[in-house]
Amino acid sequence: MNAIERYDALRDRWLRQSRRNNLTDTTIRSYESVTGILRDFLQFRAEQGIIKGDQEYVSFDDIQAWIDAMMDSGNKASTVKQRLVTANQFFTFATKPYVPAELRYELSPVSPDFYPKTPTENIPEALTDEEITELWKYERKYKTADSGFARNYAIVALILTTGLRNKEVLDLSLDSIDLANGEVWVHNGKGRKDRIVDMDSGGLCAAALENYLLHGDRPRNIPDSAPLFGTTAEHSFGKPQTTDGAEKWHRGTGAWLSALIERHVFNQTGRHDCRSHDLRHTYARLMLNSTGNLAELQSSLGHSDPKISERYSGRLLQRRRREQTRAVLAARDEAAEQLRRRNSEQTVIKLFA
Repeated sequence: MNAIERYDALRDRWLRQSRRNNLTDTTIRSYESVTGILRDFLQFRAEQGIIKGDQEYVSFDDIQAWIDAMMDSGNKASTVKQRLVTANQFFTFATKPYVPAELRYELSPVSPDFYPKTPTENIPEALTDEEITELWKYERKYKTADSGFARNYAIVALILTTGLRNKEVLDLSLDSIDLANGEVWVHNGKGRKDRIVDMDSGGLCAAALENYLLHGDRPRNIPDSAPLFGTTAEHSFGKPQTTDGAEKWHRGTGAWLSALIERHVFNQTGRHDCRSHDLRHTYARLMLNSTGNLAELQSSLGHSDPKISERYSGRLLQRRRREQTRAVLAARDEAAEQLRRRNSEQTVIKLFA
């Protein structure tokens, strides 16, 4: 068995094992892409006579030549590094004792020493402290239905105070929310992992969600398992949760949620092109600079590597900026108290209506 035949057999086994491990479709596609790129390069070397017919394994020289080819083609160092990380995962799998002896490698030909150095840059600040403070306020600055504003405000407040991803927000149901204990249950987050995220201590997230539910924008005749945030508009991107009456509540798309957030942030602050991920970055910065606890931030964001969390949030800011962060969070808590009073008034009105 020559090197390419062995590579093909191992690649097929690795991808099947990855699917059995319940990795996400995105991860599987990434594995297929990277190992496919390497496969094409190995075939090219075989056609050039560099990989001989009697070569049984992919060698260190083959990998180093692949790195040179990628760099010469103009690939960024970060792209080359990511491909090498995936290739190393593949060849590490090939060394495992459960791999048939006739296929097994003794050692991965990809060494971390081969990884090109990449600069570590913090993601730039998405929102200013003044803009965040404006988003805390429950003050409608644009013309829209009251129920629509309550929904939009709740979504933005939720992400700013929990750091949930776009998909995680869309996947929430009423069952996922524990307002009494201030918890959000995230099911099948990135990497298909479950986690519990605490709402903010000031209670703005809980108050915003309660206000949204009191407004009745989410139909009351649908089950708690239906999407927390959805739409009744008839679009091809979702199937109705209910078909009785006029209500056809279904999950929106990522594009729908992103457009909603961008429009709300612009109307409230004048900031253009704000994405849901920008709100997530802002949450990370506020949390790290108020608590200084990177491990807690990593758990909340659902990151497997603390370095990613640190990059999201930026390094701890100087003392003056940490004091400004405390002022932003104080404004959040004040907005939460005002919204709780509003919710209490709405509840009384509904009781006597």
